[in-house]
Amino acid sequence: MTEAATAPAGKILTKSFVLLFGVRFLTRIVELMNSTVIPLYITDRGYSMTVAGLVSTLYLYSSMWSRPFIGPILDKKGRWLCVFASTALLGGIFGAYAALLPMAAFVLLRVVQGVANCGQSTAINCMFTDIIPPARMTEGIGYYGIAGTLASSVGPALVLFFIDGFSYAICFAAMSVLCAAAACFMFAIRDAKKLPPVLATERDAVDKGTAVPKTKQRLTWRSFVAMEALLPSAIMGGYVFCNMAVPIYIAVLGRERTIENLALYFAVGPWAGVAARLTVGWLARRFGDIPVTVVSLAAIAATMMGTYASHTIFPLVLCGIIYNYFHTVVYTTIKSVTVRRAKPEGRGANMATFMMIMDIGQGAGATVWGIIGTAVGVGMIYPLCSVCTLAVMLCVIFLLKPNMEQYQNQLTETDE
Repeated sequence: MTEAATAPAGKILTKSFVLLFGVRFLTRIVELMNSTVIPLYITDRGYSMTVAGLVSTLYLYSSMWSRPFIGPILDKKGRWLCVFASTALLGGIFGAYAALLPMAAFVLLRVVQGVANCGQSTAINCMFTDIIPPARMTEGIGYYGIAGTLASSVGPALVLFFIDGFSYAICFAAMSVLCAAAACFMFAIRDAKKLPPVLATERDAVDKGTAVPKTKQRLTWRSFVAMEALLPSAIMGGYVFCNMAVPIYIAVLGRERTIENLALYFAVGPWAGVAARLTVGWLARRFGDIPVTVVSLAAIAATMMGTYASHTIFPLVLCGIIYNYFHTVVYTTIKSVTVRRAKPEGRGANMATFMMIMDIGQGAGATVWGIIGTAVGVGMIYPLCSVCTLAVMLCVIFLLKPNMEQYQNQLTETDE
């Protein structure tokens, strides 16, 4: 059983949730510091921007390819151990970076860092879904996401503070200390130190006399991909593919159109995301995840056209506010749908599948829209993104919505 089953009905803000929120806040600060400091560190060592880009994304690729393998491990070995071990490992890696290693050793550690980041991010997502009451999953995921939004206002600023006032070594050491603090938080989450979900289910079956003798199964690709998560994950992957142009190329669009005060666009966006995380639970309970997702996708498609038509800062900022609000809603609702399609003992593979396909969509989107932008101009990316977003909306209506009927009783079964 998970804490969701033993906590007061409908309660989200349990002790474990608050402590995990703190762990996620600290580790997300480190992730953002990592993405900010590495390009600066590489170029300041005399290497080109190309090398900086390759080294910066190297850990993302190792993280992506590790995801299918981490899911079954989470279900069989448990989430708590994986979060603790991977967070501690990340702290050790950043401590090694503080020694200002030779480039070859640095690159090798980046690969290991990707694997550790994969384990940490996937496992902590699973732990959150384990302790959120199933009937309030969308709302709980929204609250959990606030940790990342708050961290985004801290992480990059800390990097500038440390490298301008001290050194890269001190910056990496500070990242190591933050990881160590997050790992220490894990010891306070005692009610999460339970049997791994698969073993807990097997134990319950033995107690009830319904255990089935184990048979050795041949490993196939289905062993590493959660089939019940495949459809919503694919839709989410398609959505992030369509929308990667917004965060990546909006600055290029602003420069091309000589739009002044573009920083305002990036300043207000995260707060629209916070507003979405605080209200998405109510929207989902009132109207349902699928209708909310459909309306949000339509609104996002409209903001893409609005962005294309914007030549001054104020309409662009308005589009940014609307986009960030509904983007956060879409991410939260589809993630909630994906989580609720899996039994607790299968959420590790479920979450790994979801995050892996998101990784693929992000990487492909960044590449493809860059090629298209070079060919037709940055401005034309946004009408094309709008059309693609509408295509994703149709997939939700005609593929995901009918497919949800067979999983409607999952929520009741989990609650019981």
